[in-house]
Amino acid sequence: MSDLLRDPLADIAPHGEEAPQPDDEHQAIEFRRVLPFGRFACQVPPSGIGSDYLTAGLAAAFTSRIDNPVFKLPTEEDERAGAIPAAFATYAPYYVGTGLSPEHIANDVAMQAALFLKTVDAQHGYDGYVGRMLSVLRSGHVAQHGLQAIEDRNILLDIHDFMFTITNRLHHVALLNTGETHPYSAANAYRTTTHDVVDPYADTVVYQATPDGYSERFVLPDFTRSDPARLVALGWDFFDTRSLRIGAEFAALAAEKVGDPLIRYALSEHYIPPYMRTREYLLAAR
Repeated sequence: MSDLLRDPLADIAPHGEEAPQPDDEHQAIEFRRVLPFGRFACQVPPSGIGSDYLTAGLAAAFTSRIDNPVFKLPTEEDERAGAIPAAFATYAPYYVGTGLSPEHIANDVAMQAALFLKTVDAQHGYDGYVGRMLSVLRSGHVAQHGLQAIEDRNILLDIHDFMFTITNRLHHVALLNTGETHPYSAANAYRTTTHDVVDPYADTVVYQATPDGYSERFVLPDFTRSDPARLVALGWDFFDTRSLRIGAEFAALAAEKVGDPLIRYALSEHYIPPYMRTREYLLAAR
């Protein structure tokens, strides 16, 4: 993969070129970060980034950094002080129009993640794999060589599977009003509006090679639809059990660190079915 990848079809921009600023009535905000698992992307680079992945990533970033319909977004300082990562709020737009309270929404997401982890734990014979999965997510790094590198890659693929599963389910959570001439979903309408706002900024996404993998930068509009007075702050006290708290952390970290378009597309292009992952690991462990 080249040093600087800017567009979804992998056209290459000159090294160091600034991201373009689309014309828009809203003030543009630039975001920059070192990409979690960027070194993994260097090892298995995608041939490009599909435009649907790119715009989905921008919509998720917009929802977790600028405007959310349900949750008051924590600041970076809040997160360093122990707040639930803002990426947890990425799932909220799927619940627009359901009538569920913020607490119910948070618990539904956490429960889905907790059930996924419980299933994975059983599949691995309760050998501590889930703990290692959480450790890898928290660090944002994978091993580069040996048996641990195979297991860490399998962990990223498992998280990729979780992201696909929960997103697919949430697409069907929204209620359809069949009394209208055409079926209508408030959640679908909300997400469509979000894409109308962020999709023109797709060309501002830039991934640049660094010694640690990739850095990422992109631009989003400073545009809000939510009423701050109606938003609810995310809190660990939403969750009554340790299992739900771990599920909430897992769901947030999965969205934040594996949900990026570059990582998701790399995992999709180099996807390995679960039974083949296990077989390769067991053979390497002999």
